[in-house]
Amino acid sequence: MLIAIDEAILKKLIITLEGTSTMLQLLRTKMEEDRPMTYEDAAKYLSVSVSTVKNYVNRGWIAATRIKTGHKDNDVFVRILRSDLDDFLRKGRVEARL
Repeated sequence: MLIAIDEAILKKLIITLEGTSTMLQLLRTKMEEDRPMTYEDAAKYLSVSVSTVKNYVNRGWIAATRIKTGHKDNDVFVRILRSDLDDFLRKGRVEARL
């Protein structure tokens, strides 16, 4: 069974679907770029040592999320977003090695 669709409506539908596809691709790219990083990943990205990244986080120069993994206070792991590292770099503290 065939359904007749007005050509103008069909064009609008195609434009809407293309726009949605483009938006989804942009969101996927943003999510991949902004994946959480470990201290080690962040150190490689910034071309500095892990202890330097830890110092930057402790001083509040780089935003990080601390996630408690156990009952003790020191049972945590830290994740740093690439966007937070990029913000740090824009402030001119160090240069990234890409």
